[in-house]
Amino acid sequence: MTTIRRITDESTEMTPPINLDALISAEISQHPEGAIAFMRTGCTVWADGLLSVVFTNLIRNSIKYGGSGVHIWISSEEADHEVTITVEDDGPGLSDDKKLQLFSLFQESTTERGGRGLGLHITRLLIRRYGGKIRPGDRIPGRPESGLSIRFTLRLVEGTEDDAEILY
Repeated sequence: MTTIRRITDESTEMTPPINLDALISAEISQHPEGAIAFMRTGCTVWADGLLSVVFTNLIRNSIKYGGSGVHIWISSEEADHEVTITVEDDGPGLSDDKKLQLFSLFQESTTERGGRGLGLHITRLLIRRYGGKIRPGDRIPGRPESGLSIRFTLRLVEGTEDDAEILY
C-alpha cells in the first residue's frame, strides 16, 4: 500500500531518465535463484526510481508461480519512440480468463503460493504512470500451458547527452 500511495502522491516528473540496462541488471542481481536471460536494450527511458518495482514484481511472480527450474527471458524491441519490454517464462502459464484478471486489485492466486494481489496491480499503475501500456499473453501464442509473457511499453529518451544525469 505504501508503493500505491507513493505512485499517487509523488510528482510524475520523469527526470532524470532511467538507463534500462543498468536497472534490469540490478533487479536480476536481486534474484540469484532465478535462471534469467537478459538481452540488453541500450535504451534510456522516461520513468523514475519506482520502475524497479515493475521488474521486481514480474521476476518474483515468474519465480514464484513458475516453480522449480523456471526460465525467464527479458527482451526488448524499439519502435515509434518507445520500447516494448517482454518478460516471459516457461512456467505453467495462465488461462485466458485468468489473464483478463491478472492486473486487478486484490486478485488473489488460487495456488498455495498465492499472494495478496497487489504486485501486478502496482505494476500496471506504474506502467500507466510512465505513459505506457501493459498486457499479458502466452509465451508461445495459442499455448497458454507453455508459459506466460508480459509485454509493456515505455517512452524512449531520444538523443541523451553523454554528460546528462541518468538514474541507474
